[in-house]
Amino acid sequence: MKRPRIFYGWVVVCAAFVSMALAFVIWNSFSVFLVAITADYGWSRGSVSLAFSLFTIVYGLSSPLTGIAVDRFGPRVVMPLGALLLAAGLFGAGSSPPWA
Repeated sequence: MKRPRIFYGWVVVCAAFVSMALAFVIWNSFSVFLVAITADYGWSRGSVSLAFSLFTIVYGLSSPLTGIAVDRFGPRVVMPLGALLLAAGLFGAGSSPPWA
């Protein structure tokens, strides 16, 4: 039997590394854009920070539900679904709303 050229475990490690790196960058980029968001939209720093605080609270409260979903359906179903939701959210955040 022919051995595979690349051990599949390294593919998993690379995919996890890229996923965690992107999540870290997205999570921590808020402080970079805070000044630009407040200047462009004229919002106060408090209202913009409130939005990020709500995001953090929802993230923390939904983590147990995500864990339950991973236990029930497995990471092969939950992780791609989460990646699609993240991509949709980032696309929506970068698009102008239809009422603007």
